[in-house]
Amino acid sequence: ILEVPTNRAAAGVVVLVVLVAFIVLFPTAASASDTDKLNLLRPALVLGDDGGTFLHHSAKLDDGVSDLDGGGIIHDDDDWAPLVGYWLGGLNEELRLLFRIKPEVGQIYLYSLDQYGALITATATKYDKSKEEYRFFFSTVQGVYTAKLDETGQLLTGSWTQVGQTPLEVQRYEPTDNNNMAVPRELRFLLNKVVSGEEDQLNNMVGFWSGYSCVDEEFPDDPVLIAIEMEKLADDEDGGLLVEPKMYQPDETPWPFGLRSFAVSGKEEEEVTVKMVVDDPWNGQAIFQGTLSDEGKNVTGTIHYDDTDYAPALTLVWSEQRPSFSAEDNEEESE
Repeated sequence: ILEVPTNRAAAGVVVLVVLVAFIVLFPTAASASDTDKLNLLRPALVLGDDGGTFLHHSAKLDDGVSDLDGGGIIHDDDDWAPLVGYWLGGLNEELRLLFRIKPEVGQIYLYSLDQYGALITATATKYDKSKEEYRFFFSTVQGVYTAKLDETGQLLTGSWTQVGQTPLEVQRYEPTDNNNMAVPRELRFLLNKVVSGEEDQLNNMVGFWSGYSCVDEEFPDDPVLIAIEMEKLADDEDGGLLVEPKMYQPDETPWPFGLRSFAVSGKEEEEVTVKMVVDDPWNGQAIFQGTLSDEGKNVTGTIHYDDTDYAPALTLVWSEQRPSFSAEDNEEESE
């Protein structure tokens, strides 16, 4: 169903940032004409001169996307506070979209609710003060959302640009008397299918888990940094604890992506197991399974792929703050 061309698969280069777009956001049933409009989040990959794959940025995205290779978030020093929160809307009344805009300027996540709903990170954001216009760039899927905030502060109206323009209006999510949960039910439903475990164990996992592993069998002495963020989105009476797992692999991409599943199992007085599943369109599923240390600050295990016997070791160490992703710091740590 993914229809990844064999010459790209043979390249053997895992570009993890496009993982979500291939697996998670591939359109379901649609007519040929509708597919052109609704195949919103398929990435544009081209074969590099060195046999590798890389993201291709079309000319229409150059305004604000030209710096993406540097991994920088593009924005003015304007106050984005009016946008912080959750926004729900739909394209052509067929694809429901949810935006999560964080207080940190430029951090925006997109979920396509009718296409399995995993995480897509905005790779750049921009605010044009003269036009009072916001732009969210999602280079991994070649998409841009351009919108203006109405006077009430409750509605973003604009268009989604990818293979043409499609009107897109999103409404701010607000808790109500009948639904007092801090997070929209749609996102809670998605994450409850991804994350499993006892609430106290999941709560203890909140934070960052990072370590080094030689994930490429051809380079067994070349470790790369892998980091998992367990972000607490909510812990309220109506919905309970809600945690979202995200994975970073800075050597491949500066942006996080979602996991297919994250599970914690076992009693504290016994062996506690942590299992994570990541979809890889080139090599199939990558599964990490490890054992939580007695003090709960380390997970030691191995990574397994479903099409190879290669199983590199990985130990993840907990930290409250995100570890440094700078190349210099990573080189020192890996040594």
